[in-house]
Amino acid sequence: MLSRLPPLEEPEQRAAPAGHAGADGLLQARELLGQDRVEEAESVLVRTAEASREAGDLRSEGHAEGMLCDLILRTVWPAPGSLERLAHHADRAVHAFSRARDDTSLAAALRRLLVAALGLGDEPLLTETIGRLGVVDPRGMPWWFTYVRAVQSDDAQYTRAQLEWCLENTAKLGSDAVTWIPLCEHRLAVATGFAGELSALPAALAAEPPSPALRERLEVLAARAERIRATTRSGAIHRGLSTVYTPVYEALVRCVSGADAVDVLERNASRSLLAATAAAGDDTLDDLVRNYVARPTDASRHLLTVGLRRQRDRERMAAQRIRATGEVPSPVTVARLRALLDESDAVLVRGRWLIDRDGITEGEVDGRVAPGARLFVVPEAEAWAAPVEADLTARYRVGRVPNLSILARILQTPARPASMLLAFADPDGSLPYARREGMAVARHYAESTVYTGADATPDRYRAEAGGADVVHLACHGFYLPENPDYSGLRLADGALLWYADVRRTPLSAALVVLGACHAGTGEILAGAEYVGLPGALLAAGARTVIAPLWQVDDALTTDLMGHFHRHYAETGRPAESLRHAGTAMGTTATVTAFQLFGAP
Repeated sequence: MLSRLPPLEEPEQRAAPAGHAGADGLLQARELLGQDRVEEAESVLVRTAEASREAGDLRSEGHAEGMLCDLILRTVWPAPGSLERLAHHADRAVHAFSRARDDTSLAAALRRLLVAALGLGDEPLLTETIGRLGVVDPRGMPWWFTYVRAVQSDDAQYTRAQLEWCLENTAKLGSDAVTWIPLCEHRLAVATGFAGELSALPAALAAEPPSPALRERLEVLAARAERIRATTRSGAIHRGLSTVYTPVYEALVRCVSGADAVDVLERNASRSLLAATAAAGDDTLDDLVRNYVARPTDASRHLLTVGLRRQRDRERMAAQRIRATGEVPSPVTVARLRALLDESDAVLVRGRWLIDRDGITEGEVDGRVAPGARLFVVPEAEAWAAPVEADLTARYRVGRVPNLSILARILQTPARPASMLLAFADPDGSLPYARREGMAVARHYAESTVYTGADATPDRYRAEAGGADVVHLACHGFYLPENPDYSGLRLADGALLWYADVRRTPLSAALVVLGACHAGTGEILAGAEYVGLPGALLAAGARTVIAPLWQVDDALTTDLMGHFHRHYAETGRPAESLRHAGTAMGTTATVTAFQLFGAP
């Protein structure tokens, strides 16, 4: 329901009154949203709402709070506390617009408050909101009253009939009707048994093994999820689907074995990352990247910056389209993956299935993978927080990947020579060893650009990272366990390179090194959805990522990276280079923290 709600403001209300205290903040927030920089826009809106409230600029305060409502509705798939935050911001918007006597904007804010009250089951708030909405929007009141009664009813037949009436009478909503039809259609789909089938599953799944009839039912449900997944790039929607449908896929695994079981799991594994790889590219952008790499002048850099911005615009527009066009990549199958593997490669899935060119088996790795071979690991959920076992890294070149589909993209990406380095070091002046680190690693590559201090900005990363062979970031990192997709890296002047920025900035780098605390931390959310900077970088196009799982020492990291880059620049083998650097440094917490993701 939340993901389908329309924007709060009517088109004619989008421009804040000139000269008002919050006008500049609202304009800045809209520009950031236009660049899909949601987290930064949210920060600006919070400050704008507070400043407007203190200045008595009621309309700017209301619009800022309203836009905060829309960010919740746009980005959160009923996350814990989302409805409470929606109610908080909507209530403030209602209060501001009431005092400003702006009935049109007040009606829009009341609709958001009504949705929050309905979701929270807050009857007093719901009753009050409906009453106030009836005063400012009398024409639409019968529709809203019918809709609320339909949603609250326990009688499925009555609910369906009332929602059908709502769909037949959307004219009562005036010009705003088209924006609310999807909400009603979604509710009608739920009322016709879509949710009922899922809620009845737990009892049916208790049977061992699932019956043929249950397997058929599970396949139908999984097919529904796949139809939605195939037409949206929204990470929030994919996580929501994973939350709801993971029991379906896990039950289907019990109905099959071998490659079929792994194929079932892959249909539900980190699909938000796979959707992120669907960005439509063109030859023009490729030409701009090649031109900049060949001649990194100010003019070619400007053209590349513009090209990347346009690319992000296309990605954002594509993410808003819900069309059954097959644009979003389908998960790879075991059969397809085996054809992409080298003769000595092996893939270990969840510690259970081992895949190689010859087939798929269950059991231990020992004795079945040649020493020194590449071993790709798709870990179980809890394993993302811990280093790979030392005995595996000692015998094989190990790289962790979020799912098999991301691995397939890596295997189809040719290894490129590591000749051009782009580094960001000590952006805020608090990491003197990191600055030394950036300068030291640059000496190992034929072409190097190192940004330090105030020059190491997120905009430079977004504009230039796409053309580099090796990207190295030596800075502060942070990881928020409650909101991991709001984690990121701190660059110049305290500006943040958010997880979302990392995921949507196209890369062609053979290697990305994150010399930043916690930058390698990742976890599985919402059933089977991986979130973490390494996965985001792999989805963006990086072939290999090296990053630490926990806080690391500044001086030790500088020494470790010196050993690593010296060896990597000579060999182009990241796993071997990381092992060489660790041997040279000895076993410490900092050395152990650095893990390899992607191609080893």
